[in-house]
Amino acid sequence: MQNLSIVGRDFQVREQIQGYYRPADAALEGAGEGAWFGGLFGMLMGFGLFLIPVAGMVLVLGPLSGLVAGAIAGAGVGALVEGLVALGLPRDQALRSVERLQAGQFLVLVQGTGDEVALARKILDSETPMVPEVAG
Repeated sequence: MQNLSIVGRDFQVREQIQGYYRPADAALEGAGEGAWFGGLFGMLMGFGLFLIPVAGMVLVLGPLSGLVAGAIAGAGVGALVEGLVALGLPRDQALRSVERLQAGQFLVLVQGTGDEVALARKILDSETPMVPEVAG
């Protein structure tokens, strides 16, 4: 899977104690999480941090970052909508996605074969519930 983009804003780091581990358990879990994040960020080629007048600071990771960077100067949120439409999302779905982004949700875009998209959905659903929308 070569085409994965993540768009979000209001990034926050939280520390919350969820329980205690023995050192061996922590090492195993840390290795698993490290591999997952390493694989995820290995797929994200390119990134950008943009200031969009209406949405505020927006971080874009992956192929979409180049598309947004090329159009962001005067278009603001419209550039993000147009970027999503250029990737193949219907305009109404692109508008809903930008509204969710403005509300503080993250947008994950996966381009690939049906099997690749299904695998990405399975991986992401195992971590956190999401509002699934599929285009194309």
